Amino acid sequence: MRPLTPRGVARTRSDEALYARLGKELTRRIGGSPASNRLREFVRALRSLPPGLRAMAATYELDVSMALDALEDHFVNWHSKALARETLAGLRVLGAHEEAKVFAQAFALAEHHWLSLQSGRPKRGSRLYKQFEPLNARLWQLLGYQGNTGRSLLALWAPYARAHPEAVCART
Repeated sequence: MRPLTPRGVARTRSDEALYARLGKELTRRIGGSPASNRLREFVRALRSLPPGLRAMAATYELDVSMALDALEDHFVNWHSKALARETLAGLRVLGAHEEAKVFAQAFALAEHHWLSLQSGRPKRGSRLYKQFEPLNARLWQLLGYQGNTGRSLLALWAPYARAHPEAVCART
């Protein structure tokens, strides 16, 4: 597969096709989603990417986590402070500023309880679980899971790539 170029971004007509092309570029550059026991290598690989692709790869698992679970599950499943920092930076790069504020609050809470999150998800009804509840509700709202007024993080990829093709293409 040939590397993605600014011209290739411009020639891709639909957002769906561009999203697919961006996904293929990420797979070409760093492989698929990381195994949870290979997060150090994944973070190192992220740092080799152009800034837009780096942001996309760093935020992908958060989007999946919020679609299937919740923030506390995200920090259990992707238990890496370095990856969390990359995710926060990625949200900001992609222009997801409200989502970044919520994620920053959740990360601060997670850091305070890092060792207990390493052991697994907080029990339903526990103090920590209750602390995550409003953050989950807000992020689900922003992502369109409550009232369908939001947008997924993946929906940001194509518009970002069109506005900043140099930030998603291989360096030459």
